[in-house]
Amino acid sequence: RTLQHSVKDMDLALGNPQYYCLSSFIDSEWLWRASLPEPDLNVLTDTLGLHPMPLDQVGDAFRNMPPYWWQPILSNEVRILATANFPMADRGSDGWHALATWNPEDEILHMWIKDNF
Repeated sequence: RTLQHSVKDMDLALGNPQYYCLSSFIDSEWLWRASLPEPDLNVLTDTLGLHPMPLDQVGDAFRNMPPYWWQPILSNEVRILATANFPMADRGSDGWHALATWNPEDEILHMWIKDNF
């Protein structure tokens, strides 16, 4: 199951999706950015099992990713969502993990994905 395949099945109104592969061998790590209206964000959140995460738990690694277009805004107005026990500093356990932010001002979603075998 890839994110691109899963998102297509959800029939979301995505604008200008961009993907960046951080690593891919046995495990893979991706960045995804797209515009997404709030009703579709709610569908995505429910489908992927994302839950609210406190702002103070988002590390600097999330902000400092390589692609030029990766510029997430972190503030009290931004929704921060993650799968349970998102591995911020290491590989984490096997399975699919995600950390996302969604800014209501511009409706831009930034998602860091770790898919571990």
